Amino acid sequence: MAEQKCSADDMELSNLSTKLESDLDIKDRKYLFKTYPSCFIGSEAITYMVDNNMCKSREDGILIGKRLLAANIIQHVTNDHDFLDDKKFYEFLPGDNGGSSFRLIYYGFGGRAEALRLTASLGGISFEDEYITQQQQAKEKSDGKRRWSGPPEIVVLCKKGNDLQRIGQSNACLRYIGDIAGLYPQNRLRRALVDEVLDSSEDLAGSIVMGAIYGSYKDDEEKKQKFVSLLKDDGSVTYWLNKFELRLEENEKKGNKNGLFVGDDITIADLKAYFALGYTHGQLPGAKDVMVKYKRITNFLDVIGNNEAIKAAKQKYEKNFASFKENADTKIFKYGGKCVYGVL
Repeated sequence: MAEQKCSADDMELSNLSTKLESDLDIKDRKYLFKTYPSCFIGSEAITYMVDNNMCKSREDGILIGKRLLAANIIQHVTNDHDFLDDKKFYEFLPGDNGGSSFRLIYYGFGGRAEALRLTASLGGISFEDEYITQQQQAKEKSDGKRRWSGPPEIVVLCKKGNDLQRIGQSNACLRYIGDIAGLYPQNRLRRALVDEVLDSSEDLAGSIVMGAIYGSYKDDEEKKQKFVSLLKDDGSVTYWLNKFELRLEENEKKGNKNGLFVGDDITIADLKAYFALGYTHGQLPGAKDVMVKYKRITNFLDVIGNNEAIKAAKQKYEKNFASFKENADTKIFKYGGKCVYGVL
């Protein structure tokens, strides 16, 4: 059954939300001994829209509410429900008013944080980028200040702009940002396919870092031979390259034509794989010559690397990396966008 269309088009969505925020009964409400500030009731919003000819029916009102959710204009107070015609509580989210959704903590270069930054930028989500030095990381880790081990970490902010929750592990951070940015599919099966790529990207990068770069060698020749072994037919990097090529082929055979990993729209899987495959291509000696035979991986790197929105975002990051390198006292950089605060 085809999904119905709402009576309000995209051009009117912002005006409609302004009217709702102005006229609805927005106040602090209690449920199970907990107070939820400045919220409204879903069914009351639908009644208001119907009574004021903003929609033709209550079903139409539900669809409008879902569009307001998808546009990050409103959210359920605990982020647990879609928009429903019942007594659940919803709140309006602040727009691009200078607020930040989260603060990212990482070094002043791309690395494992690149996919996190790009996800927020592509999804139009505001965030702060806090750079640290290697020396700072070593001291903070020694002092027990890292949540798990090393960066990246994100600090999710609440409606008041205060720190709400720190999250460690790059893939956990990426899933959170992907969810608020709309780049982590809602469909459970698609999410599982995305998760496969995230975890396998870590396996690929880890096979290089732990398998060669941080190894112990008696001389440069022994280290060189270790790198060579990773790219042999039975090498660990070759194993993972074969798997990535197969996953791209699998997605292609499903009728998807854009050369991505899951479906035809960019997801966090593509941004994470772009980091891992790009790292392999750029950091592992001999990898460029080997990877050229993987036609789908080669095309994938071109597709993501030549995406105009991604290129524009990376140019902004590079400019700030350079500023931090020149003056380490300036270490927090803000990127504007939709502000989506966290809720516990």
